Amino acid sequence: PRSPAPHSSPEDKEQHPCLKPDCSKIFTHLHKLQRHYRDAHGKPQYDCPFPSCTRKGTKGFSRRDNMRQHHRLVHNELLALGESPECGMRKASF
Repeated sequence: PRSPAPHSSPEDKEQHPCLKPDCSKIFTHLHKLQRHYRDAHGKPQYDCPFPSCTRKGTKGFSRRDNMRQHHRLVHNELLALGESPECGMRKASF
């Protein structure tokens, strides 16, 4: 009989610190550090579609689900389920 697989891998014991200045976050999984870089230090791609909301441009959201949650909680509205994935997404400027 085989013994059960251990619950943690060698990677779980590694420390993955954020290398951005003034950020002291440390992660035990590399994919969580990568998500942190994208969400905390990446450029926001989604603007709140509520007309008078200031969460646009550099104050926007890097993830669509966060923008939708903000719209629901702050503006007390659900975004239409049938909306296109690009709703609220800014065009990349090259």
